[in-house]
Amino acid sequence: MTQGEFWGEIQLLSTEIEDAITIFHTYEEINRLTVEDAEIYRVLNEDALFWKCQRYCLQTSLFIILSRIFDRAKDARSIHKVIRAAVGHPEWFSKEALATRKRTEGFPTDGLNQYLGTAWAPSTPVEVRHLKKELAGHHGRIDDVYRPIRNKVFAHRLTSNDQDASELFGRTNRVEVGKILDSLHDLIDAIQALYVNGTRPELGKRSYNEYNQRIRAGTERILRKLAARSTNVA
Repeated sequence: MTQGEFWGEIQLLSTEIEDAITIFHTYEEINRLTVEDAEIYRVLNEDALFWKCQRYCLQTSLFIILSRIFDRAKDARSIHKVIRAAVGHPEWFSKEALATRKRTEGFPTDGLNQYLGTAWAPSTPVEVRHLKKELAGHHGRIDDVYRPIRNKVFAHRLTSNDQDASELFGRTNRVEVGKILDSLHDLIDAIQALYVNGTRPELGKRSYNEYNQRIRAGTERILRKLAARSTNVA
């Protein structure tokens, strides 16, 4: 893998993670408002089949994308591929490599040395290995709880009855999924900031509450508009 290919993998994975986050919080907000707001419940129930289809599509997409992000196959374009490359090529994050990228981007030559003076670069793979450890903490749960749903319910129909599927879903935890997605967001942002700006990757210091809430707020606005229009028509 070249540096250019590595950057392409980062961008692809960042999009995948953002898609999963958008799907998750859209799905969760629809569920929340359906339970908590009688008007929204009424308007969604008027076209229940349509909204059932939307929820199913969101749920299916989430499990498919999550499994793709965590795919361990060597040829898979996954978080594992990006982490392996990051840990295996500390030279890509050297100040020399960063300077070359900045010159290519047109960074002012007279300010480059000062910029590089504040940049961080790993001297050995050990200094970025905590990125791999962060990932390992989630992969067990994905393999144990969430990938079986993708394999047995959405990608293939391997469950024999609804009870089997219900038991699989009974092991899931929505709060846990939200935390896994936030952790992925933090991880890819840290790698991107290291590659682009020479920022030391420190995990757990970013908050994604505002980002997630913007997704939920957009979903709420749409549903409230539908409820308001339905009331006016009636």
